[in-house]
Amino acid sequence: MKPLTAFIRDCLWLLWMAFFRPRSLRREVEKFDHHYKWRLVVQAFIATVGVPFLLTLFVGLLLKVIGISFNFTKSLFGMLVGVLSGMLSGMLSYVWWGVLGSVLSGVLIGVLSGVLSGILFGIEYGILWIVLYSVLVGVSLGILSGVLEGVLEGMWSGVLYGVLYSVLVGVSLGILSGVLEGVVLSAIFLVCYFRLFLLPIEVPVTFWALVQARRQPRQAALFLRQTLAYWDEVMLLPQPFLTPLLVQVGEQDREAGMAAIVYLVTNTFQRRAAMDAMLELGTRDLLRRRTVEGIAQLSQPLEWLSPGATTGVGVRETLQKRGMTKAYQRCLQISANVRVALFATSNYQKLMALNRARRGLDDLRQFAVLSLRGQESRMFAQVAQQWFDAVNVEIDHLTEEERIAERIPNPYVAPRPLSPGSDVFVGRAGVFRFVEEHFLRADQNVPVILHGQPRIGKSSVLRHFTTHLPTNLIPVYVDMQRAAQVESTGGLLFNLSDVVAQALSRRGVNLPVPALNDYATEPFIVFGKFLDAVETSIHAPENRIILALDEFEEIERKLREDKVSGDLMPFLRNTMQHRQGIALLFAGTHTLDEMIQDAWVPYFRSAVPLRVSYLDEVDARKLITNPIEAFPLDYEPEAVDRLVEATHCHPCLIQLACSALVDTKNGQRSRYASREDVEQALEQALETGDYVFRGVWDWIPPSERVVLSALASEGGATVEQLAYRGPASEGEIRRMLQRLTGAEVLEVVSDENGSPAFRFQVELFRRWVERHGAPAAVGVEGRS
Repeated sequence: MKPLTAFIRDCLWLLWMAFFRPRSLRREVEKFDHHYKWRLVVQAFIATVGVPFLLTLFVGLLLKVIGISFNFTKSLFGMLVGVLSGMLSGMLSYVWWGVLGSVLSGVLIGVLSGVLSGILFGIEYGILWIVLYSVLVGVSLGILSGVLEGVLEGMWSGVLYGVLYSVLVGVSLGILSGVLEGVVLSAIFLVCYFRLFLLPIEVPVTFWALVQARRQPRQAALFLRQTLAYWDEVMLLPQPFLTPLLVQVGEQDREAGMAAIVYLVTNTFQRRAAMDAMLELGTRDLLRRRTVEGIAQLSQPLEWLSPGATTGVGVRETLQKRGMTKAYQRCLQISANVRVALFATSNYQKLMALNRARRGLDDLRQFAVLSLRGQESRMFAQVAQQWFDAVNVEIDHLTEEERIAERIPNPYVAPRPLSPGSDVFVGRAGVFRFVEEHFLRADQNVPVILHGQPRIGKSSVLRHFTTHLPTNLIPVYVDMQRAAQVESTGGLLFNLSDVVAQALSRRGVNLPVPALNDYATEPFIVFGKFLDAVETSIHAPENRIILALDEFEEIERKLREDKVSGDLMPFLRNTMQHRQGIALLFAGTHTLDEMIQDAWVPYFRSAVPLRVSYLDEVDARKLITNPIEAFPLDYEPEAVDRLVEATHCHPCLIQLACSALVDTKNGQRSRYASREDVEQALEQALETGDYVFRGVWDWIPPSERVVLSALASEGGATVEQLAYRGPASEGEIRRMLQRLTGAEVLEVVSDENGSPAFRFQVELFRRWVERHGAPAAVGVEGRS
């Protein structure tokens, strides 16, 4: 008895899942072994035959009782033909899944065939009609389910299937058996296929859940799970109260709301309602932020709506199709600029960041009008206007503060790298011209090695490629200090692909990034395929990506630690040689001679070196006297000369000294800088710039630091004078001085006797070494 009960229970479960949860049924079946799948097939067959038989028998008896004529023989025969045709179409279409999925179509067609054969057609049409009908149904289902359901996806493909099928069957049967029967069949099929008989239950239940959720907000998620939307995966028609119910759940519990949206998008036909709810929730989040403080705090609350935070593929795809991904990304970037403004230490930096945010809001408003449609366009236009007003209020407030205080704006940001478009980025025209001419040659695959001292401005140059190179050269800046913080080759290549995809996304090219797990076994193959897609998307070789790897020495460190495969170097060489759409540029403190040793040999023998050095004096004077338009600080001529002399046109040191000078003059409420003011600012720069000087000092090998310490106290000295002091032999000292001169730390001058002598190029660095760089203080390993 128990096995029979279990068998009946399994049959009923199978029918329930096939009718209400076919997608879940498919996932469940995939977990079963081969033997159990065959058992399910047998159960499906018995259920498919038994249920129509019992239902047809029940309906026939009921009709007999109320006095309506019913032909049981032809009814049962028609039921059998319908069942077999439905199962045959499923088997031809989906094999395992088709056999189980045909339960629903078999039951539906069987009941319709049996009942209609008994009621409508009776003896008049006989066996001929049944044969024609069964052939028509079998062919129709076979073609439509095998083609349409196999090619199209989503709610609209289901609607199209239903309409085409009902028209085909209805019209055909109308021709074969008369207009009345065709119309009746079409009407009944539409009722069954679109499950219209469930609407009297679905709509009131959803409305009831919405009312209860508003009365008891804390129980909103519970009421949502009681609606048919949560357990009927084939609910084809839109539910009018589902979107506000999802919004109610999301407002009360964001995690539960997002989980519900992802479920409905990926498992049901209610994608539109779910995505409308997501848009409504996201827009409410944005509109709540009426001040710059609120806008600055956006990133955390909005993470749950960003594409990267959602686990459902359907959610990401729908966000992208409707333009919401780009709109949310723009909002996050605007929020980031406002956050920078709030944390900036000077009003000038605050105003710069807020103006970037305001330009971003102009772009968002234009994007909403031109690229979005309907509800999305209206909502994001409203967000852009509200935020624009809030940012304008803050800009007006800060501008008025500056006017009243008559403060000098402080645009200097050293020692941080300068962002693209920064007003205080000057010069470097020769570097940009060289890179442009080198990489614009179609046959040029040789990499460029951008090298120079620490803090000389290499990172700022790389960041400004986006504004100083032609549009057919697409720079991708990669900070290897971040990208190389990995434990595997796959992790490194994943980070590189992610940075490339983000850079292309900012240019309107959206590429899927392979997941981290995809890089686990064959990372170079996966990354190579990704680069293939990149080249195709940018239309190489007409356009070319410049992959600029900043602080590339991090790769060398990972190679020494065996965290990254030694095959990385051959892979990079292959990329250089064979990819017309991707060029490589390496930036770091290593010169080319240093790079072609150890791990880098022989991959960079043909590389082209490009030094980033001190600024030209014209550019240095512009940075001092006119860093921004209408800069209100005036200098006496000797003051500017002194800044140029003491810094040797080092851009970072100029910014440190000038920043200190502006702060001093604002404290004095003065707009005139004398030489004495500059001397005070230089002294402050020695303290605030310790990080810069220490970086250069640690970069120099310990043996050469001893020579520098001896030279710092003298101001300048010849080789013989340094050898007499005894840090090393004359030959060794000569070689070290030559290396330091080549590294632009020292320069050659003439002493009073006309003999070649050596001195520091940067006086501020000499003063720092004199104070902090005694030989006894040497403890950090420099270059090897």
